[in-house]
Amino acid sequence: MVKEPYPRQGDYVVDKNRPSSFYATGLEPILNGLDTDSLVVCGVTTNCCVETTVRDASQRDYKTFVVTDATGELEQQRHDFAINTMAFLFAEAVTVDEVLQFWQSQRSSAA
Repeated sequence: MVKEPYPRQGDYVVDKNRPSSFYATGLEPILNGLDTDSLVVCGVTTNCCVETTVRDASQRDYKTFVVTDATGELEQQRHDFAINTMAFLFAEAVTVDEVLQFWQSQRSSAA
């Protein structure tokens, strides 16, 4: 069982009321202020909110990674179809382990 995530001091919280995390939110100014060029996306409703956010990120030229085992949908078939669609044109499909390994390698090389 995974503990419910919660923001820590210094984390950014972006409220959204549409499928895309970019639409009518403060996300893009935050990312621009942080000089962000890539995003790792996870969340629920793979075929709706996650896919819409990934598509919007791609249209904004972010290098986008969708985490296949940290996204979810009520029906596996819709999840799989959405992952395949995103991986075809808009993002690189990765796993949590791959993300963690990459981040660990970046920390090691920076030390």
